[in-house]
Amino acid sequence: MGIRNPYNIALIREAVDVPVVLDAGIGTASDATLAMELGCDAVMAASASPERRTRGHGPPRCAPR
Repeated sequence: MGIRNPYNIALIREAVDVPVVLDAGIGTASDATLAMELGCDAVMAASASPERRTRGHGPPRCAPR
């Protein structure tokens, strides 16, 4: 899906003094990067990005064993 309207994200960032969290439209790591570059304070992803799943990788390790 991707970020459909980056201009609106920038407008919201300028208009509010609270943290901005993007919670939709994230399909790849580059979408998350774009959101952060536009001024979002955080990005939520409910599942692994489709980009990672299609490459056959398992879930990333959070800490070394």
